[in-house]
Amino acid sequence: MEERCTRCRSLNHTSGEHAEKLAEGRRNSSKWREAVAAANTRTKKGKPARFRDPIARGKAIAHGLSRPETKALRVKVLKEVWAKRSEEERQAIGAKSSASQKGKEFTPEHLANLQAANAKPRSETHRQKLSEARKGQSSWNKGLTIFTNASVAAMSAKQVGRIPDYNKYRAHYDGPKGKYLMRSRWEVAYAEWLDEQGIDWRYEPRWFNLGGTSYTPDFYLPAEDRYVEIKGRMTEENAKKLKRFAERYPHVNLTVLQRAELTAIGLLDKHCRLVKRQ
Repeated sequence: MEERCTRCRSLNHTSGEHAEKLAEGRRNSSKWREAVAAANTRTKKGKPARFRDPIARGKAIAHGLSRPETKALRVKVLKEVWAKRSEEERQAIGAKSSASQKGKEFTPEHLANLQAANAKPRSETHRQKLSEARKGQSSWNKGLTIFTNASVAAMSAKQVGRIPDYNKYRAHYDGPKGKYLMRSRWEVAYAEWLDEQGIDWRYEPRWFNLGGTSYTPDFYLPAEDRYVEIKGRMTEENAKKLKRFAERYPHVNLTVLQRAELTAIGLLDKHCRLVKRQ
């Protein structure tokens, strides 16, 4: 039979339990405390007595490491160390980490914890932090096509045959550009006006990440490198979204056309009704 305690060769307790009993005995022994105090007084005069207690010391260290300021300092140091690594070292670490996870199966409990964490609603502060962290970063699929990337091809295949939301797209455009389902008759009228003017356009070609929400302008005019938004009624939520868009994408040219602008180009009459087109 193997011995459990490496200190006294006992089979009735472990080495950790042995150390705990010793530490407890020292804490309860007045003679030991007096002896340590006397020794410290002789060697380090004027300083308080220190008692060696490995168990208590370990608990104190664990408590110190769990403090928020300690965790923040540790994260800062790790980021600095990572920033000093070369690209070859980073790739080697990434390859090693990927190899360690290859073929690993997650337990149902682990998957449940991940789903619960992802389902937890994010606070506005958390969303703002995520938004700030992503500023200046390009999207992961920038420059990739269905012919060069398997993930983009898979997402494209999922959209084939997708049934549009007819509650959101209720107006029908049928013209030189083909057939489109648009959100309102005003958008259809503007598309037909662009056709009459000979201006090339794209309908909702891109969405923009605003941190916790997204925004998709109605039209894009490639010749002018300009986005156009058709807005009938400007709500408070719409105004906040446009303001956030301007702050996050100051280099993107966006024009908002409302009733006055649409009336000026002849799409609406003075009663804000669509003008019949030939």
